[in-house]
Amino acid sequence: MYRSENAAVEVPEEELYWIEAAEEADRKGVEIITSSLGYNVFDDSRYNYTYANMNGNTSFIARGAGIAAEKGIFVLAAAGNSGQQPWHYLMTPSDNAKVFSIGSVDSAGTASGFSSFGPNSLGVVKPDGSTQGTGTTTVYDNATLIVNGTSIATPIAAGGVACLIQAFPTMNREQMRTRLRQTASLYPASSDQIGYGILNFGSLYNLVLNTSEMVKKEKFSIFPNPAKNILNVASEQEIQSLEVYDNLGRSIRKSSNQKSIKVEDFAKGTYYLKIQTKDKVLYEKFLKE
Repeated sequence: MYRSENAAVEVPEEELYWIEAAEEADRKGVEIITSSLGYNVFDDSRYNYTYANMNGNTSFIARGAGIAAEKGIFVLAAAGNSGQQPWHYLMTPSDNAKVFSIGSVDSAGTASGFSSFGPNSLGVVKPDGSTQGTGTTTVYDNATLIVNGTSIATPIAAGGVACLIQAFPTMNREQMRTRLRQTASLYPASSDQIGYGILNFGSLYNLVLNTSEMVKKEKFSIFPNPAKNILNVASEQEIQSLEVYDNLGRSIRKSSNQKSIKVEDFAKGTYYLKIQTKDKVLYEKFLKE
């Protein structure tokens, strides 16, 4: 966890602190950023943003969040809690098109009154989707409590995204964002307050299982993990091919009819191994040290 917010003040420098935290997270191999903050007004009103600035390209934090998304990090951001205020729009960085912004609904699936409105000023549908942020149970100081806000709806969505990335590690992140929108409750319609609607992670999971080559894993193991020079596969089945993907889902090396693959020239970080047998396709995550 990285804290970039200075609670004592509201200054533009906090956007740069967020970017520094994102850069450090990227160096650590982080795959998801969930951010429950947003900006539109500052202590010095000369730096305030207008709705026209909520275009995903004006603020430093929106541009930084967009770069993080382009690098393969799944970036989620709270749309904001200004739905009942004179400024009722979303806040930055949730205005960036590549950032998956989250609105709030109650237990009945109705938009929370406080949930900020989109779209962004260029007309991009925002928020992208919504989860329950009204009357939501969370944990604090060894106790449970009920809270409200897009700041709790967003980490709930991030938990679902984490499960999807574990299930489908090589799925392109932009494709994952698109499919999450397409399986939300209102799609292809949308609402200015809850975007494409309530997110349905189970629906996306089943959709991918039914339409892709991914199957339940058989017994096998890869070693050593982390790997330094060579990554080996132990399997009772004949291996037809091994293929390594980077964090952006790009294929960077492939070998045929072998149970090992060289990784010595890879940069340190997280990778994914695709194992093709006669009738199965298996995936496993590994680290290069």
